[in-house]
Amino acid sequence: LEHYTIYPGFKNNLSESPIAISVFVDRGGKRPVGTGRCSVILGTVYREAFGANMAEMVVKKLTSFANTLGDDTVYIPHPREQYHSAITKHILKSEKIAEEAIIDLFKKYAEIDLYGFCSSAQINLASVPNLRNYFFSVSGEKQFSIETQAIAVNMGISGNINLDRY
Repeated sequence: LEHYTIYPGFKNNLSESPIAISVFVDRGGKRPVGTGRCSVILGTVYREAFGANMAEMVVKKLTSFANTLGDDTVYIPHPREQYHSAITKHILKSEKIAEEAIIDLFKKYAEIDLYGFCSSAQINLASVPNLRNYFFSVSGEKQFSIETQAIAVNMGISGNINLDRY
């Protein structure tokens, strides 16, 4: 089984020799750009992130939030998530890593609003032009989520969406 990475030259916990890929079309960072704007919501492993008792409530709040966004809203489920829900009308299932799938959306859209639970994909895309990055918070989340939010703010992901409002 091949494993891919966006950190060339580094070993990781899944492979001694991952295949390096670029999230850009070329080393200069140029990529085709479409028109308009879309919203992308990154899923998480809800039961791990919030515990079995909170997972369903968080998904309901996330769905309520997603309903406030436009028709050009895409949900990317976490590959390990078993608790799939119809959070949005459009679910993007891809063999690509989330970062690459999101960059591919620039072929259709000029701007992307990215929402998630402070995932590594959000941190990896923090400096991408024309991508606005927002993270979710919710009462009762685990301590590691709160600590990850501090990292996200340091990486330039400063938009906090509190799901308790939904």
